[in-house]
Amino acid sequence: MNNVLQFHREAFDILKHKFVLVEDLNSFSDYEVINIYGGIELNLKEPTEYIRNLFINTLEKPININKRIFITRKGSDVYHKGVLKRYILNENELMDTLKKYNFEYVQLEDLNFKEKIQLFMQSEITISSHGSQLSFISFCDRNSRIVEICNNGTIGFINQQIVTIGNTLDLKFVRYSKIFEDRYGNFNLNVKEFEEYLKQYLE
Repeated sequence: MNNVLQFHREAFDILKHKFVLVEDLNSFSDYEVINIYGGIELNLKEPTEYIRNLFINTLEKPININKRIFITRKGSDVYHKGVLKRYILNENELMDTLKKYNFEYVQLEDLNFKEKIQLFMQSEITISSHGSQLSFISFCDRNSRIVEICNNGTIGFINQQIVTIGNTLDLKFVRYSKIFEDRYGNFNLNVKEFEEYLKQYLE
């Protein structure tokens, strides 16, 4: 509670008609903290659907769901003590190819929380390597496609969080794993092979 970040404020601002962001529990004489996950055996379906619906039912629904987006992780070093993690080292080459299919290059750090949700709500196809930026697939249309590029990811970390979100929400989620990563999860992508793989989702 003593480390409220900007994105926390932005998220609660969207939901201010339903919730109040409390930054200091000492201002309350009586309160209770509830664990909605229910212990070791996690049932994520209900809370994940609840959070998804809180936001998408509050924001205006997009008229068209036709954006094709590639999300970069070139700024990931800011969050990892100056070390790039799970970055596509030849992403410029990849973008040269993706532009042929009308993909936009997106760095989520340039957007506020509301804009991020709206972007994913409008997405027809989302491509990115593994990372927290993909937690926003929670707000994708059920018919949109999500392609996460990851094999092992960062050594020593569990890299299944996005898979879990995709499976929990029954999204059209796939993981492309034909890559060789370094210990930080960074890699060069065989762009021609990936393009052939991607064509099945572009028809």
